[in-house]
Amino acid sequence: MSLTTDLTGPLPRLCFITDPERTGGRPLAKVVERVCRGGCRMVQVRAPRLPDREFYLLARQLTHIANSFGALAIINDRIDICHAVGAQGVHLGANDLPLRVARPLLGPDKLLGYSAHALKELRRAGQEGADYVTFSPLFPLTHKASPDEPWGIAGYAEALRHVTLPVYALGGVRESHLPDLITAGDARHPVHLAVTALLSEAPDISAATEATLRALHPEWDPAVPFTGEARYTFDPADTEDWDVGLSEGRRAREDENE
Repeated sequence: MSLTTDLTGPLPRLCFITDPERTGGRPLAKVVERVCRGGCRMVQVRAPRLPDREFYLLARQLTHIANSFGALAIINDRIDICHAVGAQGVHLGANDLPLRVARPLLGPDKLLGYSAHALKELRRAGQEGADYVTFSPLFPLTHKASPDEPWGIAGYAEALRHVTLPVYALGGVRESHLPDLITAGDARHPVHLAVTALLSEAPDISAATEATLRALHPEWDPAVPFTGEARYTFDPADTEDWDVGLSEGRRAREDENE
């Protein structure tokens, strides 16, 4: 079974969402490489604290890395940056452009995701052009406060049956949740997962990714490793670039301040 995907087939059932502050002290680019090497085929590039130029540089780098493994790159919030770096889609939320406005700007050949926190949002997202949704928070969050009560596994199971779109369980998902969470789906409504710390803070990122994929795909055999090489737009030997690939942005600010 191949987990490599494209826009014409079913979406991958595991999506990794980046967070530069939750990498276990490792460079974000290396985290993404290890997640993809472990079999993940969908990466949402998210870094809300970065200025526009730095986010563009990060998105360019991580899109190249993900695509070199055959993985989809989804850019958080920014349709312009998605087009600029050649990513495969954009993920929006309630405070971003409305989906019905975003779809014509994005075009028909890219993916459009939406962050839903209520059942009515799921239905509206499908009606307004989304290709998939995340549904959160599923479990209590430990890294930040959330105004929403966790839905739990029963709430996620209900969400799966509200729409025909893929629904990615998001928020506080831990390895111990996986056995029960997988039972929430069925053949018509398979479980999809969107995670950050479950993979990025694991001691062995690739092994954690493989274990998560085996839970989602019991038939998957990762015995044949990926033999290609990750493609970078920055020099991996440059530790400043490796941090998040932002040295160009830093240099530009330094030049402005001189």
